Amino acid sequence: MSLSYPTQENLNKAAFVLATIQNTYKLNLTKLADGVLNVSFKTPLNEHDCFAIGVTFAEEEKYHIAVVWLLEAFRRFNKTDGADELGANILNNLVYAYKMLNNIKEASFWLQQLLHAVPEHPQLKCKYLSENHPFLKLAPVKLEELYLGPDVYLFHNVISDREIEDINSVSKTRFKPCALFKKRKSAEYRLRLCDSTFLEDDIGSKTLIKLYRRVHDFTGMTVNYSEELHVVKYSVGGYYAPHTDFWRKTTSELGYEIQGNRLATVLFYVSVVEKVISNLIKDYVSVVEKLSSPGQGGATVFPHLGLNVYPVKGAALFWKNLYASGEGDLDTVHASCPVIRGSKMIMTQWINSIGQELSLPCSLKKEQGWRENLKLPILEKIMNTSKHVQIKRDMQNCRRYDSRKVFSRY
Repeated sequence: MSLSYPTQENLNKAAFVLATIQNTYKLNLTKLADGVLNVSFKTPLNEHDCFAIGVTFAEEEKYHIAVVWLLEAFRRFNKTDGADELGANILNNLVYAYKMLNNIKEASFWLQQLLHAVPEHPQLKCKYLSENHPFLKLAPVKLEELYLGPDVYLFHNVISDREIEDINSVSKTRFKPCALFKKRKSAEYRLRLCDSTFLEDDIGSKTLIKLYRRVHDFTGMTVNYSEELHVVKYSVGGYYAPHTDFWRKTTSELGYEIQGNRLATVLFYVSVVEKVISNLIKDYVSVVEKLSSPGQGGATVFPHLGLNVYPVKGAALFWKNLYASGEGDLDTVHASCPVIRGSKMIMTQWINSIGQELSLPCSLKKEQGWRENLKLPILEKIMNTSKHVQIKRDMQNCRRYDSRKVFSRY
């Protein structure tokens, strides 16, 4: 006799049956969860059951019912059981459900409960980055932490309006439609809708040299073995479906055996979509919410992290794609939301793993990585053989090459 477990459909039906019974007979939820109707069934629901029911209603966008069951789950939650993860999940879903109900007061309250209940929950900070490179002592960079583990940072004011004009003038005549399709079952769908171009080194732009040096300054990583800057323009309706920047296949299969995989991503916001702000804003919370979101699409979202980043002109978004072991971090899956009005232009610098051996040494732990090793690369120590003299001279002149072209000389 085969054993079959309840399916998601079974859970959905059970949840809606309980909600119907409760609503029809105006039953007290606590008694219902205890198994008490007109008589006691002696089969109470525990915190896991109530949480599962609450999540089910939240997924069906019935948030007013979801919060009731999530509150009951939290009431039944026993902190002494050592189930800290369950408690954090209950609180996190309460924050989300209240936010979707536009109840900012309750969402803020439960967010504070979450921060206090999980002391190891990382506290995000804003600071001036002045270490890692001598130049930053003179011109520190504004760094905003958006997420920790994996780390997602936003560096503010790292590209000037003049440099943006130079990028626009170079790229506007070079744009070509992005043609990237992916098969899903028997159908084929468009993975992205945009125009793009690579800014090759043979352009000879001083702006590009400055940008390469600046990326090296605030990330502590060399771009000498990385791909060219990639400029992408999203017009109305333009988007990029969820994807990872690191290569899923082995680098040798893709012809990048010299450069390695994409270790990190620096995404410059060259332009932003238009903002629309309502005339009547009643309180401070709504002011912050309105001003911080464009409301016209174009956000960069990380679905696994629950993080969305709205474009900030002149800023650069940074995250690391690989673990210290070289394996890809699937939590870095990200997408570009469709633009509703105007257009959005970004410029991406993928930083490859080759060349980072001394600045980001491998760790014995898979997840240990980037924050502990954020130091100035000592690239000269790598160039200790005679055949690398020309490469070393190129690096000192702040020139950057496709490594396949460089090593073809020897």
